[in-house]
Amino acid sequence: MSGERLFFALWPPAQVRAACRQAQCRAGMGGRPVPASRLHLTLCFLGDVTPPARDALMQRAGRLTGEAFSLQLQPLGYFARPRIAWLGPCATQAALAALAQSLRSAAAHCLARPPGASFKPHVTLARNAGPPQRRALDEPVVWPVSDFALVRSQRQPAGLVYDTLARWALCEPPAHSSVRICEIMPGLTGTALHKGFRHG
Repeated sequence: MSGERLFFALWPPAQVRAACRQAQCRAGMGGRPVPASRLHLTLCFLGDVTPPARDALMQRAGRLTGEAFSLQLQPLGYFARPRIAWLGPCATQAALAALAQSLRSAAAHCLARPPGASFKPHVTLARNAGPPQRRALDEPVVWPVSDFALVRSQRQPAGLVYDTLARWALCEPPAHSSVRICEIMPGLTGTALHKGFRHG
């Protein structure tokens, strides 16, 4: 049975995409900038997923909820072998790490080959790039994270196309609460927000 290339990700709102575009201009890394519509932070790469496994993943994702949080993106970095320049968070926040771990655990239950355990949160700014000419932005990009998505990746003649299959909301944290990831009943906080949105 053929599969789809899928991953869980955070997808930035318009103001964060605009700020990341400014970072692309200021970083001085050359290469091929990622279009604003494709900027994202991968939480868990799933690889090729069959339709039954995709449906099982969506059901499990719909029963997970984490608390909304704010990311501050400031350090600039470089992966030499794939020649990728990136923008990363100032620190891997507990809420971000917990969400990523929860999704990896869900994937391990649904996939024949579970995803790897490593998690290096970053937003890819450019491919076929050189190292950024500076170590960090002067001011952080503040990203209010309120949901996460399951995304399909398709390679087309014009480049990669991303389709958001579903989004799930993160709940507002109560005052003085600790980070938590828990299962809830389907149809409550973890329900999909919308489907079929394409990132060109």
